Amino acid sequence: MGGVMTRTRQTIVLALTAALILVACGSNDGGGAASPSPTAGGTAIEISGLAYKPDVLEVAAGAEVVWTNHDSTRHTVTAGTPDAPDTSFDAALDEEGVEFRQTFEAAGAYAFFCRVHPNGMQGEIRVG
Repeated sequence: MGGVMTRTRQTIVLALTAALILVACGSNDGGGAASPSPTAGGTAIEISGLAYKPDVLEVAAGAEVVWTNHDSTRHTVTAGTPDAPDTSFDAALDEEGVEFRQTFEAAGAYAFFCRVHPNGMQGEIRVG
């Protein structure tokens, strides 16, 4: 009866090992932290719950950033800060599903905000 018990344990160990290997092989995220959703060679920012998500984004020079309005209310993506708007870009995202795309060629920090909700919606693109 000892031989039957040993074979049963061996079978269980082999089955668990196989399951662990399958789980490990099925993961294709490199084991790293979650990253923003890439879109069209750039990076996405969602507008949801009256917030930019993420509100600070680091990208490489030449990256295209895409903002998408997921709220049912109007928002903007305006360059600068509420106290010092910039004329680099100013896009109205009037309804849910509307997108705005901006390519950032030069290294630096680029502030942006929503003209409709200037106190609560501000962010920054950091180009390396």
